[in-house]
Amino acid sequence: VRALVGEEFFTAMAQVHLRAYPPRSPLLMFYGEDMPQFLRDFAPVSHLGYLPDVARLELCLRRVYHAADAAPVAVDVLQALPPDRLMAARLVLAPAVRLLRSDWPVHAIWAANTRAAPPPREMRGEDVLVARPAYDPLPIVLPEGAGAFVDALAKGETLAEAIDISPEFDLTATLGILLSANAITRIQEEAAPAKSLLVPMTRSPATFSRMAPAALPTLARRALRASFWSISGTPPAPSLATARSASCSLGRCRPDLPPRRSRPRATISASSGLFNAPWFLPERWPNSSFTRPADLGSPSPGTL
Repeated sequence: VRALVGEEFFTAMAQVHLRAYPPRSPLLMFYGEDMPQFLRDFAPVSHLGYLPDVARLELCLRRVYHAADAAPVAVDVLQALPPDRLMAARLVLAPAVRLLRSDWPVHAIWAANTRAAPPPREMRGEDVLVARPAYDPLPIVLPEGAGAFVDALAKGETLAEAIDISPEFDLTATLGILLSANAITRIQEEAAPAKSLLVPMTRSPATFSRMAPAALPTLARRALRASFWSISGTPPAPSLATARSASCSLGRCRPDLPPRRSRPRATISASSGLFNAPWFLPERWPNSSFTRPADLGSPSPGTL
């Protein structure tokens, strides 16, 4: 911006900007965050329509420089996915990635004034990806139409959805730019539908060890109990009437509660992805709540 308007003009304009938008942080890296908006409203530069977008590009470079590190995804991981899984996956972009979409040749104007590059031949809009392949931010002009595709990826759309949203563009060249710029950090696939994780009563205990905690909701505890009955050979708990009779015969006549008896439990560690599940849980049995450790959350989409 300073090169485009001149040193003297820029100094005077910066003083006006400082009064209109005083700093909100003591960190210098946040100074000038409002410069693009200021330039849009500053009458002396209203004839330079591209100036706010040049300021936006410079802000993108600064934000990418200070963004967090993230390891890029390996190219062979992307190539190893079958086409159907790849199209249904989400490509997670790195924190050090910004997309600037402009109606002006903003990259060409910026490069002509900072890199001694030739000036733009025509005033056509450009979509610029700002990434950090190594240590310094790098602005890259995307192929025509690819800005909508990258914007869709940044919003969390799947690869197929991003392609459908975008106009015609060079997908191969765009993916090559993203990979070479270390802009993709994860390939996130959809989790399996919850209904496919419901287990029939005839499954074995080994099946439960491969399941996520949320796949066995509390409402399924009867099926779980019956499954363990069929495996262990342990008969169902006595009915309430039988329990009362047995309790009274032992001199402990408590009509409100069944008798206490030892209840074998299937102990499975939380680290294996399961919770502790009783072998059987009669409806009126004391402490028969279906428990799961609080540290286990719901299943999350798989990540490569």
